[in-house]
Amino acid sequence: RGLALDELRDGATVCIELRGAGSGSSSDGWSEGFLCVHPYRTYETAGMMGALNWGGHQMTVTPRARVESMCTDAHGGHPADHENDAARFLFRVHLFGTGCDITLRSESTGTLLTTFLRGVKFDRRRVVAWHKQRSSKLLTAASAMFAPPEGGALEEWALHPVRRTPDGLVSDEFANCGEENEPPNGVPSSAAEYALCRPRDGTFWAYNVYGDEMMAFTKDLAEASLFRIHRAFTDKKWD
Repeated sequence: RGLALDELRDGATVCIELRGAGSGSSSDGWSEGFLCVHPYRTYETAGMMGALNWGGHQMTVTPRARVESMCTDAHGGHPADHENDAARFLFRVHLFGTGCDITLRSESTGTLLTTFLRGVKFDRRRVVAWHKQRSSKLLTAASAMFAPPEGGALEEWALHPVRRTPDGLVSDEFANCGEENEPPNGVPSSAAEYALCRPRDGTFWAYNVYGDEMMAFTKDLAEASLFRIHRAFTDKKWD
């Protein structure tokens, strides 16, 4: 079913499931797979006429069937290899602000998920995990007072609750952060589902919209990707 906002805890390790939108208010859609760091591909782009060079690990989605196969194969493989592979699907959550505001740190890379904005055209922006030697904290010093404790302004995301209707996805006004509202007729949503957005510019994550199997952005909620957040069970300790 996925975690509701009031079930999500600061510091929790989670996995993030991409959902197919389905149709109508009675459909829960289907599982497209799970968000992960690509095992070897990076994404490099430049902004400000080449004055800024950005780079990070690609974020992609592995189909659910392949993830299930990986879990099955893990029983006969080397434990260290499985741990490294599984880490690509795990993210540490830091909550701040209203409770919808988050940062996501990849357990595989140890770095925060971010995107590149300055001087980069909208259709070239992608969600990535920073390279270990890069940090946008230095690049966003001017807005540091408004930034979350971990990272800078480029790492700020928000969970935007949505619900399904016959007309498509709409904001779930009965799942507002920090508010206790009753859903119409006392009937709750069938699942806790979210669009992931950048609240500073009102854009949403959108998977594979440019055919590159990466997480890009859209300004239209109707085109946004839909996610569920699941608790991941791991005994790995964070530094």
